[in-house]
Amino acid sequence: MSIDVAQRHPAYSLSPSRLGRIFQAKSEQDASAMNLLDRIIDYVFRSNAKRDSIRKVYAIVAAQRDAPIADAECARIGAFLLLRGMAQPRYRDMFELNLTEHPNGTCDYALIIDGQTLHARRDIHDQQEIARLRQACQRMKVDDYLLSLQQHKDDAMSLIPAGEPLSIKQGKTGDCYALVVMIGALSSPIVQESILNSAEITERGALRLTFNANIHSPMGRQKVLRGEPPETLAKVLADRFEIHNLKKKGYALALENGQLQVDISPSRLRRIIDHPRSASTNSLMVKILEHLAGNLMQNGQSPLRSNRDSIDAHNQRADNYDPLIGNLLGYGTAFMYGPTNTEGLSMILERAAARGCCLEDGSPRFLFVGCAYGQPDPFGNMHFHHAFVLDSVGYDMTGKAVSMTLVNPWDNLGEKFVLTLDEAMKRDVAFAEYARRGTPLDPRIPMLP
Repeated sequence: MSIDVAQRHPAYSLSPSRLGRIFQAKSEQDASAMNLLDRIIDYVFRSNAKRDSIRKVYAIVAAQRDAPIADAECARIGAFLLLRGMAQPRYRDMFELNLTEHPNGTCDYALIIDGQTLHARRDIHDQQEIARLRQACQRMKVDDYLLSLQQHKDDAMSLIPAGEPLSIKQGKTGDCYALVVMIGALSSPIVQESILNSAEITERGALRLTFNANIHSPMGRQKVLRGEPPETLAKVLADRFEIHNLKKKGYALALENGQLQVDISPSRLRRIIDHPRSASTNSLMVKILEHLAGNLMQNGQSPLRSNRDSIDAHNQRADNYDPLIGNLLGYGTAFMYGPTNTEGLSMILERAAARGCCLEDGSPRFLFVGCAYGQPDPFGNMHFHHAFVLDSVGYDMTGKAVSMTLVNPWDNLGEKFVLTLDEAMKRDVAFAEYARRGTPLDPRIPMLP
């Protein structure tokens, strides 16, 4: 069925027939020769800066359609979802995945862009492939649902940003210690793909996030060191849910096969999206974790009163590192520790770099860094103690660590903060290592001089 693009999207100047020629092209080069691929990039996607990425993703979806099914199908669906995620929010409804399931257990599906079928298959029998298609449809449904809750469609957030780096700017609350954990974890594509077992919309219109089962709990690391079995994170948080009575705040927590399920009502989601003091970000997951962790306070803090907002709780926990959010994202955490001299600091940085704790390396492992700061944030609030995540380590000619470059949660994509070892010692620097489940922490690190 032909779709009147100009009527639905007034700013869009390509006609359906001309757009269809792009998707009928045998290759990405054919589409480029017609000067149509560049045109769709200009109109549908956010920025020309992404031109190369978009062309590569398009090539996977379109140019490989004659390749053997077994070689291309999984990559094609993933690329289609990525292409949809990179499009401007107001154009995402052009991208459709039509899945038709039959009584005999088979299914057909088609990838459609603005009414033009880009790729289609019939009579799929493989149950794993069918499950992947269902999951892809669910992801699109969740993305559309979240978009419908947001007033500013041009800046709308996805659960996890597609095709662009994670962006976080701290808001008007003291939760730098929590945001740096999200920066360290969610900057990794490995973590982005593995933190959730599923995201879906319930019959009551709530967003249901099911976190993958994980052995870590806020006190799990300490128990392991003492030789005791750790409590599961799901049990710990379920207990805390009873303490804090989060149903009054629009949440519901449940345990399902050892996994933590969090339901967030539409009204709570809108408050999270529009909250004036929370972080500015392109990831709704960041905002959700920021609010949820505020309610699930730990370290012996008293429960929040029902009339208090979850975001305010973070101000009571300043100067701490945050194992709770790390645990939710599948991380274990080391104790907070610090060196007593520059030699010890140099050794810590060298070992951290060797263990893959630098953000610039793209590793899921990272190092939380806390230190005295004494600088006002963009809102004029003075931060006498601040949290960062280690980006890289600087070395002298002999290979000795002499400086560290840190990412600031005030703007994780902005200017970085560089400290020499002497400056770091004057600022009472301290660290906490975060490692994924199944990846051992280094128990020797806190014992360094």
